[in-house]
Amino acid sequence: MALVLVRIDDRLIHGQVVGGWLPVIQAERIVVVSDTAATDALQVGLMRMAVPDHVAVDVLSLDDAVPALNKGAWGNERVMLLLPGLQELVWLVDLGAPITQVNLGGVHDAPGRTMVAPHLAFTMEERNILNRLFSRGIRFETRPLPGDVPVPIQELVPGLGRG
Repeated sequence: MALVLVRIDDRLIHGQVVGGWLPVIQAERIVVVSDTAATDALQVGLMRMAVPDHVAVDVLSLDDAVPALNKGAWGNERVMLLLPGLQELVWLVDLGAPITQVNLGGVHDAPGRTMVAPHLAFTMEERNILNRLFSRGIRFETRPLPGDVPVPIQELVPGLGRG
């Protein structure tokens, strides 16, 4: 299994993912890891309908995703891993998932969040997660679409890796 893109986007599968990223990264499978989505048959069905027929979609709970990622469940397929937030990412990484680079596509504004870019807003807890993962060598960049200039997250969140 080749993780061709690990992306955090609270909208999960939507136009930027399907129309922007899929044609460029040529993923054969999208693996969505979300406890909420995995228990919502309607949401799973809508996500599958939004993706071209030649791209498989798996929607897994966190508990199901960890062993699948760690054992390379998708063989030699090109896989896009799509997560709704940083909490899911830290869970996967802490349990050994082979993640080294992450695209921050969309963590949108909500109460308790501070904007760092038009499509990114973090709580203090999320900033701490970013810092912890960054310190462990995981690299983060943000760009909504593959043609956009990638911005390293440390340019938007000063002090990463310093505590």
